[in-house]
Amino acid sequence: MVSPVLSFEETMALLTPVSGPRADLPAEIEVAIIGAGTAGLTAANLLGHMGVKVVLVERNARTSDLPRAIAVDDEYMRLLDRLGLGPDLDGHISKPFGVHFTSPLGFALVAVPGFITPNGFGNRNAVSQPMFEKILLQGVQRFAHVHCRFGASVTQIAQDKDGVTITLADKDGQPQTIRAKYVFACDGARSFVRQHLGIPFEGASLDQPHLVVDLAEVGDQAGFSRFICNPRRPLNAVLGPYGGRRLEFMLLPGDDHATIASDESIRMLVDKHTPYKGMPLKIIRRAIYGLAERMAARLQQDRVFLLGDAAHIMPPFGAQGMNTGARDGANLAWKIAGVLSGTLPVTALATYDLERREHIRQTIDYSVRIGKLANIRFWPLAVLRDACFALVNLSPAVRRYFAEMRYLPKPVIKDGLLVHDTGMANSPVGRLLPRWLLRTPDGQQTDIDAETDLQWALIGVNIPRDALTAFATNVPWMQLSPRLISISSSLEYGYDFEFDRSRAGPLFDALRGHIIILRPDNVVAGVAMTKDFAAVSDALAIKLYKRNEA
Repeated sequence: MVSPVLSFEETMALLTPVSGPRADLPAEIEVAIIGAGTAGLTAANLLGHMGVKVVLVERNARTSDLPRAIAVDDEYMRLLDRLGLGPDLDGHISKPFGVHFTSPLGFALVAVPGFITPNGFGNRNAVSQPMFEKILLQGVQRFAHVHCRFGASVTQIAQDKDGVTITLADKDGQPQTIRAKYVFACDGARSFVRQHLGIPFEGASLDQPHLVVDLAEVGDQAGFSRFICNPRRPLNAVLGPYGGRRLEFMLLPGDDHATIASDESIRMLVDKHTPYKGMPLKIIRRAIYGLAERMAARLQQDRVFLLGDAAHIMPPFGAQGMNTGARDGANLAWKIAGVLSGTLPVTALATYDLERREHIRQTIDYSVRIGKLANIRFWPLAVLRDACFALVNLSPAVRRYFAEMRYLPKPVIKDGLLVHDTGMANSPVGRLLPRWLLRTPDGQQTDIDAETDLQWALIGVNIPRDALTAFATNVPWMQLSPRLISISSSLEYGYDFEFDRSRAGPLFDALRGHIIILRPDNVVAGVAMTKDFAAVSDALAIKLYKRNEA
C-alpha cells in the first residue's frame, strides 16, 4: 500500500526523529556495527535475522531528520520483504516512480515510467529517510541479541588476531570498552573508522553543490521525477511519499550558500525554475549538500569492514547511494554469520571486496554520467545533447531500452564464492535469481524468497524431490545445510512446488533439468545439469574452503 496524501502537519509529526535506545552493552559481542544510518540498520536487521549477536552504536542521540536518500529500488524492497519489514513500509512509500529528463524546449530527452518489476516491487519507490530509519530501528528491536546504543561515539579501535577492542564515549565522556569479533563501519562519508585505519578514500569532489528541499502538500503527483535539464538552473523534482516532492536545485558559482536556503530564496527558486510557481510552500526539510564520487581503497582491513557511505559515495542522480549500501550488507552478512557459526572458513570474508568492488565502481560512474548529462550549463553543449537524444529516441528499441531501465548497471559477480559454468548461454550464475512465484500442492501461493529464507538452497527445476535429495547427500559443503526445493513446470506428484507463470518465466524454462545452487543473498552460485552437478558442487567446495590453496 502506497502512502496516503497527508497534510503538512501530519507529515511533520510522522517524520519527527525518535531518541535511540541506550541499553547496557555486553562486554563481548560477535559483531559491532558503527553507525545507525540506513546501511548500519539494514546490516543489523540482516545479522539479527541470522542469529548473530550484535551491538549497534550511533553517535547521534536520535534517528536522522535530514533530507538525504529517498529512492528505494526493487532489489532493496525485495531484501526488506525477505527481512519481514515489507508490511511495516505499507503507507510510507510512494507509488513506483520513473524519471523524465526534460529539455528546456519542453520535450522528454528520456522518459522512464514507474512500473512493477518481475520481482513484484516498484522499480523505484520514494521513502522519507527519517521515517525509513525509524522503521528499520523497529525491525532491529525485534531481536533480543541485537543491542543498541545511541549517543555514544567511537574514540578508538584496536585489532589483534582474536578480535577488535572498541572504546566508546557517551555525551558525558564516560568511556566504555567492548570486544567484538568483527566490526562493520557504517559511519558515513566522514567515517572515523576509515580514517582511523588510514584507508584512503579515493576519488574527487564534484563542482555541483545542491540545495535540497522537501515539500509537503504538492499537487503534482505524476508518477515520475521531473529532471529539468535547463542550463540556467538544472533541478530535479522527485516524487515523495505522503503527497510531497523533493526539489534538488543545482547551485551556481554566484550563489550565497548562507542565504540560498532561506524561505525567500526558496520561494524565488520555485517560482523561477519549477512548474510550481505560486504554489504554497510547505517546507519539511532543507539542506545544502556538496557532491563527490569516492570509494575506499579497500573495503576490508583485517576484522573491520566498510559499508555504505563509509565505503563509497556517489552523486544522487542515479538514485543508487542508499541501495548500494544495502547490497553491501546483503553480501557480507551471511558470510560473517557462516564464519561465526563455523560453517565457513575465515577466508570467505576476503570475497566481500572482490565481489562488491566492480559493481560499486560501475554504479558510481553511472551516477556521475547522469549528473554530467543532466547538469550541463553550457548552452551549445546542451543543445547538442538535446539534438542527440531527439534523434536516438526515433528508434523504438532505444525508447524501450530507456523505459525498461536497462542502462542501470546490474549487480553481476564475476569472481568470488561461485562457479561460472561454460555450457549455458545467458547463465544466471553471479546474478540474483528472480523472485519466482510458486504454488504448493494444496494450491497455496508462495515465492522462492519465502522458501529459502536467507539460507543456502539447492533448487531442482523439473527434478523430483527424491532425486534432488539423492544429489544432496553427496554435497561436499553440506555443513551449510542448504534447503532443498523441487519445482515442476506443472503440478505433479513428487515435487514441492509448481512454478506460477503469472510472471514471466523464460529463465525457468531454460533451467529445466538443472540444479541451482543459491546463496543466502539470492545470488546464483552455480548451475548444472544432473550429470554435471557433482563437478560443479566440488568446484564450489574448493572456492568455499580452499580459496588460498595454490
